[in-house]
Amino acid sequence: MIKRNFIRTLAVALALGMLAAGARGADLKDAKQIIKKSEAYALSIDSYSYLVKGEGWDLNAAETAKRTSVVAGEASQKFGAVKDLAGDIKKDADNDKGKSEPVFKRYKVLYKFKKPYLLQMNVIMSEYVPKIIYGSLMTYRPDNDPEVFWFKPKISPMAIKRPINSESGDMLYAVMSLNYAMIEAMSKDAKPVFKGIAKVNDRDAYKVEFVFDMEKKKHKPYAVNFKKFGIPKEAQKKYEDEVNGYENDPTKSVMFYFDKETLLITQRETFDEEGKLLGRKIWSDIKVNELTEKDF
Repeated sequence: MIKRNFIRTLAVALALGMLAAGARGADLKDAKQIIKKSEAYALSIDSYSYLVKGEGWDLNAAETAKRTSVVAGEASQKFGAVKDLAGDIKKDADNDKGKSEPVFKRYKVLYKFKKPYLLQMNVIMSEYVPKIIYGSLMTYRPDNDPEVFWFKPKISPMAIKRPINSESGDMLYAVMSLNYAMIEAMSKDAKPVFKGIAKVNDRDAYKVEFVFDMEKKKHKPYAVNFKKFGIPKEAQKKYEDEVNGYENDPTKSVMFYFDKETLLITQRETFDEEGKLLGRKIWSDIKVNELTEKDF
C-alpha cells in the first residue's frame, strides 16, 4: 500500500514537472506569450549567476573618458603599487575627454544576484575601464548599508567602501529584471514581433523584435514599476535611466533572444536605422537558485 502510494505520488510529481517544463519549453510563436512566460519565470527566481559578454559602440566616449579619469585618479591615490600606471591612465583619459567619435568596445563580467537585491560583479575585462580594474570584485549588500557598495581591486587585499552613486555603480542595473522593464517601456513605442528561432550559446532561442518609428520614439520617460521588479530606492535612478536609454540614442530596433527550453533571455541586440549593430549582450552559464547570502 505504502509502495503503491509512493509510486502514485511520484508519478503525479513527474507529470507536474513535465507540464511546468512544457509550459516554458514548448514551441511558441506568439511574441507576447513568450515575453509573459519568460518574465513570470525570471521574476520568480530567488538567486542566479551568469557570465555577461557585451560589445558595441560607445556613443559617449568623452563621458567614458571622464569616468576613467576619476577611477584612475582614485587608484593612483589609494594604491601605491600602481600609482605611476594609474597616473598615466588618468593623463590619457584626460586627453580623451574632448573626443566625440564613437569607439567600439567589449567587456566580460561574472554577475551574481539574490533577492531582495544582493549583487556581486567580477570584472574579468572591460574596455570601458582602466586595466587596473580588471579582476576587481564589487559587492552590494543593501541589507547591511544601502548607501554604499564594496570595491575590491585584484591588486588590493582590502575592499574599499564607495558611495552607491559613484562612478563604478553601474552594477546596479545589470540584473535580470532590467530586460523585462525595458520590454515594458519599448512596448509603449512598438509591438513585439516573433522572428523565428536562432542559436545562442549553441541552444535554440526564440527571437522577438521591436522596431521603432524614429519620429515617435522620443517621449516622456517610461515610469518603471520599481515594486514589481524589486528595485530599492538607492538603485532606482540608474535603473530607470538605463531602461529609457534607447529613446535618446540611434536605436531603430532591438532583438531579444529567449532560450527555447528555459525561456530566459540569453541575448539582446540593438541596431540603427541602417541595420548596423549598435550593441550586443550575451548571457551564458546561467545558474538559478544556487546562491546563499554567504556568497556575497
